Amino acid sequence: GVCTDSFCQKIIQLANEHHIPVVIDPKGCNWTKYKNADYLTPNMKELNEVLTASLPNEDEAVKNAAKFVKRKFKLKNIIITRSERGLSLIGNRQVVHIPTVAQEVFDVSGAGDTVIAVFGAAIGAGIAPKIAAYLANMAAGIVVGKLGTYAVSKSQLLKNIKNNFV
Repeated sequence: GVCTDSFCQKIIQLANEHHIPVVIDPKGCNWTKYKNADYLTPNMKELNEVLTASLPNEDEAVKNAAKFVKRKFKLKNIIITRSERGLSLIGNRQVVHIPTVAQEVFDVSGAGDTVIAVFGAAIGAGIAPKIAAYLANMAAGIVVGKLGTYAVSKSQLLKNIKNNFV
């Protein structure tokens, strides 16, 4: 009950005035309270609930739905976590679909929280949104390979980057 419409709007307004990025993990179907947020990070289930329709987990359908939701709720960017399909970053000037790094999945607990935490930290550090999304996706990939909730360390993320891109 703390995140009322007026409270959320005041926080977003103040952050925007001070050029502080706002990254939100939405709850419920009332996304009007997130108007003008820089990034919203719903998963497919949350996106389907706000659309009140069943959306296939396919790139083009996700992109079109995200663009509709961005317009409807006046959002700047949406990052949709898509389970085994990775995640998608949909902004005004860019659409990026990032596949998961193939690995065995033991537990998806905390994957969405990892995405918003790593993405938010990267954005806060001045990293470009596309790169921040890749880092967040990679960190979530590490988390789902562990049992129970798990915190990814900087060294693990760096090692994973090196193993996959260098």
